Amino acid sequence: MGCVGSQVQILSSRQKKLNLFNIFFVIIGFCGGSGSGKSVLVKYAYEKLGPNNSLIISLDQYYKDFSGLKFEERCNINFDHPSSIDFDLITNQLSELKNGNPVKIPIYSYKKHKRLKKTEISYPKKFILVDGILIFSNKKLIELIDKKIYIQCEKEKRVKRRIKRDIKYRGRTEKEVIDRFEKNIHEMHEKYVKPHVEKVDIIINNNENLKHAKSEIDLIVESLMNEWKEQKIKYLYILKTCMP
Repeated sequence: MGCVGSQVQILSSRQKKLNLFNIFFVIIGFCGGSGSGKSVLVKYAYEKLGPNNSLIISLDQYYKDFSGLKFEERCNINFDHPSSIDFDLITNQLSELKNGNPVKIPIYSYKKHKRLKKTEISYPKKFILVDGILIFSNKKLIELIDKKIYIQCEKEKRVKRRIKRDIKYRGRTEKEVIDRFEKNIHEMHEKYVKPHVEKVDIIINNNENLKHAKSEIDLIVESLMNEWKEQKIKYLYILKTCMP
C-alpha cells in the first residue's frame, strides 16, 4: 500500500488535535414514526457501545428558536413539519463533531415550546447516534449520516406510546396528545417520514416486543465495532508507513 500525499496531510493535521483512537467517527441515524421506540433503542445502542465511545444527539433539541412568539402562538406550531427544525444548526454541529471539535447543543423546553438560553457542551465520540423523526427528510443532514436505521411500528402502538410519554415527560393531557396526533403527526409521518424508508440501510421491526428489536441492535452494534476496528487498523498502517 503506497503513501498518498493527501492522506498524510489530513492525518498530520488531525493528529495535532485528536487522540489517535478518535480519528474515525461514525454518525448513525435512527428514524421512525413518533412513538416507534426510537429513543429507547437509541439509548440501548448507546449503552451497548459504551458512554466512552458514543453520544446521543436528539433532533428534538434543534427546534427553531420561537421565543419571539407568544406562548399561545408557539402552541399552534406544527413541530412535526420539517420547517420547525433548525437543520443548518444540527448539520453544522454534526460536521464539527465529526471533525473532532466540541459543540454547544441547544436545550429545548417542551413545556414552554421554546429554546432556552443555556446550552450543553458535547464532545466528539467514536459513535454519534442521531435520533429524530425527520432526520432523513433533509438532504444535507442525510448526507452526513453513515448508517441509516429505520424503526418500523404500527400507528396504533405508536399513538399509545406517545400518549404515555407526553403525559409523563412533556406535561400534555391525553386529549391534547390524541388531537395533535390526528391533526398533525400522522399526516406529517406519511409525507416526511415514511417515504424515506427506501433510503435506509437497516429496518428494525418494533411492532411485537422490545426484546426482538434489541436483538437487532445487538447485531448492529457488533457490526459497527468491527467496522471501526478495521478502520483503526487502516489508519494505524497509514500513520506507520507515511508519517515522518
